[in-house]
Amino acid sequence: MDDCIVQHQHLQAEPYLVMVQRIYVGMGFGPLPEPTARQTSGEVSARINHGRWIVDCVGCNSAMIIDLAELIYMCPECGNSHNDGKWIKVLLPADRKAIENELLKRPWNGRNPADAGGGSRNWEPGETVAMLHQENINHGIGDN
Repeated sequence: MDDCIVQHQHLQAEPYLVMVQRIYVGMGFGPLPEPTARQTSGEVSARINHGRWIVDCVGCNSAMIIDLAELIYMCPECGNSHNDGKWIKVLLPADRKAIENELLKRPWNGRNPADAGGGSRNWEPGETVAMLHQENINHGIGDN
């Protein structure tokens, strides 16, 4: 696997929405509503955890690695019960590529980018590219 910030499709052959539906139905919620505008409400920010783009469920504290081509989220564990069972729009930072570039300067093991640097590839909404760059300098990573 090439070094990257991991998304769902890097780890799973099954498409993101197919997987969500399979787990959702398996949890006993019944048919999964289509992610239409009418069935979508609210927003949640994605974050990077251990080199993976994830979304946290505010209802049950679960999390899921997402596909950035499908910027919607349904928790298959609680069915977004806190959101009346509706899908939630996923927000990405405007400077996503710059954030990823700073994190990709950090070392990885050559196998799974999610294992890079003992989990040092983390980003939380509100952290700036400048903050990540300074962390890199502080750890001797510098400009690569």
